[in-house]
Amino acid sequence: MKAIILISIGTPSNTSSEAVADYLRGYLGDPNVISAPSFIRKRIIERHVITDHLPSAVERYKALASLYGGELPLRLYGERLRTQTERLATDDNRIYLATMPSDADALSALRQQLLADGPFESIILVSLFPQHTYGSSIATLSGIKRFVREIYPQTPIRTVHTYGNNDKYIEAVAAPINEELAKDSYDLIAVSYHSIPLVHQIFGCLNGFNYRKQCNETMRLITERLPKDHPPVKMYFQSAMGRKWLRPMLEEAPADWLRNGYKKVLVACPGFLVDCLENVYDVGCTLSSEFTTLGGEKCMLVPSLNDSESLASLMLYLAQQG
Repeated sequence: MKAIILISIGTPSNTSSEAVADYLRGYLGDPNVISAPSFIRKRIIERHVITDHLPSAVERYKALASLYGGELPLRLYGERLRTQTERLATDDNRIYLATMPSDADALSALRQQLLADGPFESIILVSLFPQHTYGSSIATLSGIKRFVREIYPQTPIRTVHTYGNNDKYIEAVAAPINEELAKDSYDLIAVSYHSIPLVHQIFGCLNGFNYRKQCNETMRLITERLPKDHPPVKMYFQSAMGRKWLRPMLEEAPADWLRNGYKKVLVACPGFLVDCLENVYDVGCTLSSEFTTLGGEKCMLVPSLNDSESLASLMLYLAQQG
């Protein structure tokens, strides 16, 4: 029997100031996310993130949760995806969900589950980050791997990541784009990914994974699955926290779109497989509203795969490879 653990970035346990602050400290406190000595990292988090941006972050999370009946979508769809994947599994494997950073109660519950169900022949960690990068994806994977290794120090562990060019993945993320194109006509398809610091892009290249190249390849392969008469496709990055991050920035694009005559824009975020703050709220709500305020006709966010059968079957397929 094998354990298949679906790995996702964490999310606050709720929308209170305390929970959001704890999450931000846990996420940004990882040296793979902010590459600086610990005392500098702590100063950045406390002085610039918590002091300056916590109130707005809390309001954004509250607005996001209001769209899902008071729940945060990564928590809601994460568990549903685990259940869906377990339902589709035809063998005796066990399916789990792990997030990092995660609150102590969630980690304790996962530990108890793994101990109760084990021992295992092997443990497979399947990342929900299709494009692998130095930073959040490494921080999440390495954190969960350390956690699992403490429980089962002798059990073989295999990690699955960097599948942005996998045919089954491309098929899954291209399908909802084609569904939207069948419903309405658009002047532009904007394909957006989470931005990363330029230093992380460089570190990644030195370690064999070029994030920008992965993103570009995913966009190219998606484009090949679109109708022949599809609108122009352009790549963007979003959610930068400084000037020295990958560009062009999606948040700066609406005025440029209108200057180029793009009145109706379809935004796809293939790196976000599950609804979260950055795609649903920052793009689907904020960017869309800004675009129409500037004079645009429509800015539509392509739905995430969430707890769909296509994403669950992709997770199983990736776990079975190798």
